[in-house]
Amino acid sequence: MSWEVYTGTIDKIVEASNGKKIKISFTGGEPFVHPKFIDMLKYAKENGVYRCSVTTNGSPPPKIYKKALPYLHYVIISYHFEFAFHDKVINNITGMWKEIQDYRAKDEYKGMHVHIMALPGHMKQWQEIIDELKECGVEYTIRKIRPRVNMKRT
Repeated sequence: MSWEVYTGTIDKIVEASNGKKIKISFTGGEPFVHPKFIDMLKYAKENGVYRCSVTTNGSPPPKIYKKALPYLHYVIISYHFEFAFHDKVINNITGMWKEIQDYRAKDEYKGMHVHIMALPGHMKQWQEIIDELKECGVEYTIRKIRPRVNMKRT
């Protein structure tokens, strides 16, 4: 999407809202892959969007999340452990959690939640992730994934 289309869309949404609070969630794929994503968050926040949230896979480096947090209200990390570099993603999660705690200490609410996408037969890996998240105080939900049995039905 071009910058002009994005900013025009935000402007039209804000105008059509007639002063109501607007909340926008960026999901689908990995939003941080877009080279202007942080600029997009900033534009939304500075031009009438009340709250922005994002669902991410946790792979971008902590410095990227740190740049985005001023414009975000809530972050959901969708942890697909079968695709993730575990140490990297856990490091990113705990680093972001620390940044969020710093915002909360200044009475600026920021939220974060981890969705653990859990495949059957991998409970040991789930438990390792859960233990690390609990140790840091990060909220999480286990989302059991049920693989398709017959892929020809798609």
